[in-house]
Amino acid sequence: MKKLIFIFLLALGGPLSAVADSSYVIKIDGMTCKFCAHNVKKHLKKLDGVEEVKVDQDKGLASLTVIPGTQLTDAKLKAVIAKAGYNYRGIQTRPE
Repeated sequence: MKKLIFIFLLALGGPLSAVADSSYVIKIDGMTCKFCAHNVKKHLKKLDGVEEVKVDQDKGLASLTVIPGTQLTDAKLKAVIAKAGYNYRGIQTRPE
């Protein structure tokens, strides 16, 4: 049964490859509290194709899990972060 499930997951593209190929990590300046992190998260979740957002205010990072094939540009991310009231510093990690 385990072998059958494994084969099924491989046929779907495998969950590990989907996670590895669909994550962005972006750098953000200006977040000083939990409200800041929540505000950034709220704005990033509105982007088309974004499934999940995790924000680490202490490190100034936001991790975005997107639908595979979703392309987020610097310009789009910069605009969203600026609208939230913070400074976008770039993409640290993008899907391969």
